[in-house]
Amino acid sequence: MALILQVFFPKMKASSHFQMPLNQERREEPRRKVKILVVFAAKKELCAAPEWTEGIIQDASPKGVRIKAPVVFEPNEVLELYCAFPQSRDIVWPNCTFYRMEGKVVWKNESTGQMGVMFI
Repeated sequence: MALILQVFFPKMKASSHFQMPLNQERREEPRRKVKILVVFAAKKELCAAPEWTEGIIQDASPKGVRIKAPVVFEPNEVLELYCAFPQSRDIVWPNCTFYRMEGKVVWKNESTGQMGVMFI
C-alpha cells in the first residue's frame, strides 16, 4: 500500500496509516453549486407531529448535498427531505414539483448553520 500511495502522493512520507493532504478533495463525486429550496425533518419524528425546517441546498452531487438552515441535525440522524423544483423560472410557489429524498447527516457546522447529508 505504501508504494501505491507514493505513486499518487510522491511528496508524502510512507507510513502505516494514510493521511489525506489538507486541501485534497475527499469526495468521490464533484459538487455543483446550486440554490434549491428544501424542507426536511428527522425521520424518527414523522410518526408524531414533525418539526419541518426550511433550508437551501447550496451544493449537490449524486451522493449528497450541503444544506444551510436555521436548524442543523447531529451526524447519523436520518432525514426526510423534500426539494422544490419550480416548473417555471419565474414562479417559485405554488407551481413547484417536490421530490422526496432520504439522507443521513454526515457532518454539521452550527456556527455557519450548515450540514452535509449523504443520500441513502
